[in-house]
Amino acid sequence: MGRRLHFWIFAAVLLLAPLPFGANRPWSAALLALLTGLLCLTWPLATVGDRALQPWPLRRIAGPASLFVIVVAWALLQASPWLPLGWAHPFWGEVAAGLGPAGPAVLPRVALAPEAATAATMRWVAYAGIFWLALQHGRSHRRARLLVEALALAGGLYAAYGLVVYFSGREMILGIPKWAYRGDLTATFVNRNSYAAYAGLGLLCAAAALHRRLRDSRGDLPALVNHLRRPSVFFMAAAAAIVVALPLSGSRAGLVVSVGGLVVFVGALLLGRLAPAARPKAILGLAVAVVVLAGAFGGLVFWLGPTADDAEARLRIYRIALEMIERRPWIGIGLGGFGPEFAMDRPFTISQVWTEVHNGYLELAVELGVPAAVIFVAAIAWLVVLSLRGVLVRQRDGMFPALALAASALLGAHALVDFSGQIPAIAATWAALLGLGVAQGWRHAD
Repeated sequence: MGRRLHFWIFAAVLLLAPLPFGANRPWSAALLALLTGLLCLTWPLATVGDRALQPWPLRRIAGPASLFVIVVAWALLQASPWLPLGWAHPFWGEVAAGLGPAGPAVLPRVALAPEAATAATMRWVAYAGIFWLALQHGRSHRRARLLVEALALAGGLYAAYGLVVYFSGREMILGIPKWAYRGDLTATFVNRNSYAAYAGLGLLCAAAALHRRLRDSRGDLPALVNHLRRPSVFFMAAAAAIVVALPLSGSRAGLVVSVGGLVVFVGALLLGRLAPAARPKAILGLAVAVVVLAGAFGGLVFWLGPTADDAEARLRIYRIALEMIERRPWIGIGLGGFGPEFAMDRPFTISQVWTEVHNGYLELAVELGVPAAVIFVAAIAWLVVLSLRGVLVRQRDGMFPALALAASALLGAHALVDFSGQIPAIAATWAALLGLGVAQGWRHAD
């Protein structure tokens, strides 16, 4: 009973995260972190006396967990005054000089914006907690299935809400007048690209739910038609709502990566059914197909028509980010520091104020430094490889590792041109799917 209640509270936190602007406000991000922390703390209480529970062997993720802990420790050190003075950001020296000897004491730090750095670290720890909770609950095939289906239905409901608002002509988000991306469908998100990324994750979940429910028909038409009288119709409706809403968001990149995610999902499912000898060539072929597809769509999306100016602006920002990396390649400027750094160094030729690099990998290198950024990406890649392993070794539940692979490919590709992975509701959903994929990637019964 305790584990069941704990699971549904966990699911509710995930499903409601997109409501307050994707949880991308200080109060909503802090609330998400608080609820996640409480769920992690109460997990042992929820499993007391549960003889059916099989403890997850933490040694299986000890590698990526250790890398993540190293990066979090470094991010906190950046925001602290405990590192050598020679490593501090030059801004703190300018502040001390401006205040003079009679002014208040200044504690130099590596981080340009210590408060932003600690807030970002809090979010990262919360996402890790969501991954851990999904890993624990995902040991159960039934709960893993229920969570995927719930996320699919939630994606459909958010899409339906967005469609109603869009076709009503009201430029509103939850009753509040829009201040950005007017004319685009954003549902409960502010940024159209962020909504498109979340919609893509919802579409993947709907595809996974339909795959599981329809695979038993095995091409038998009566059995297939019979599914229309079952809950499958709700997942079809959710998928249809998302398919309609996604193009109306106006996010070409979001549409591209969503299609790419579906390609990866289908390819991973097919890969799991191949003979072991044929898998290396199939993996290479799938990778080439994804790259070619992304390149073809990317050329149409970013280099033609009205998006050419936007592409040029982003390239200038990328060059500025590379210059920032060159100035402090080893220690960075602290999480959340790009916006303040750009505001101080912004060239007069750029009128727009950019608070994100719109490339997650460059932003990590700017803020954490290259070594810590590489370690962080390696930790995530390790978990993705564990999901790939699950695709190759699992038969009955290979859908879950395939879904984790597809979701990671979607956000990993989107991170090349946007910051959707930094939106709490999106990062939390992806962390949960990755946790399910890793959990169901191992043979066990619960």
